[in-house]
Amino acid sequence: MTGGRRWREDGFGDTGEAYLVGSDNRARSGPRAFYENRTRFHAELKESGSADQEIDAIRRYGTPVLQQRIATEAVQAALAGTEGVGETVGYRGVPTLASWGPLSIAGLNWVLVAKIDAAEAFAPIDTLRRNLTVVGAVALLVVVVTSAWLSGALLGPLRELTAGVMRFAAGDYGARVAVRSRDEIGRLRTAFNAMVDELREKNTLIESKNRENEELLLNVLPGPIANRLREARRTSPTASPRSRWPSPTSSASPPCRRRCRRPTSSPC
Repeated sequence: MTGGRRWREDGFGDTGEAYLVGSDNRARSGPRAFYENRTRFHAELKESGSADQEIDAIRRYGTPVLQQRIATEAVQAALAGTEGVGETVGYRGVPTLASWGPLSIAGLNWVLVAKIDAAEAFAPIDTLRRNLTVVGAVALLVVVVTSAWLSGALLGPLRELTAGVMRFAAGDYGARVAVRSRDEIGRLRTAFNAMVDELREKNTLIESKNRENEELLLNVLPGPIANRLREARRTSPTASPRSRWPSPTSSASPPCRRRCRRPTSSPC
């Protein structure tokens, strides 16, 4: 059952093996662990709860055949005539993935058990799980970084454009925003700057026309009124021309005196 002790070449890996057990639960073939490392084999038997007399007998005879007791669930099921495959605890006290069944040999009630440690059997699955976890974490990190970059690339220009609009609404006709791209946001920024320039030019033209109209009005008004308007313009240059005109009550007295020069029977 040792296969010339070429377990790896036969596809059993690092912990796989096949062994025979008799109806008395005694080994009919030597386990792999005994041939590979006897010291570790004896230590594992002791850790699994084997009796000291059994371990001493294996040392004394130099073989576990007919000395080692193997009464695992797989062996008991096979001795009961049941074939099966499953995960069970092996004779070393570690979880194994095993296949078992009785031998069809006349006059012998022996069973065959083939097993491999569960840690080795499921190692590829565990490696795949770890790899998938790493890939998932990296993918999540890429998504987060990409989302943050897109957020900055899209929301940042929009915030700058919003700030420019608010400055313009507050009366800053020199408000402009930088154009750093040629996409939709870049075209929107260009349109905003063009609108601000156009409105600034129109506002400058309107102010120039207002000043011309004010000068024309000052030239046609009587001297005292024109002087008052000029004085008001010097004291409040930002006020509109209409707001600088004298109120009717302030200029009522002189016209009244001029009217009083005409012959009249009633007082002014």
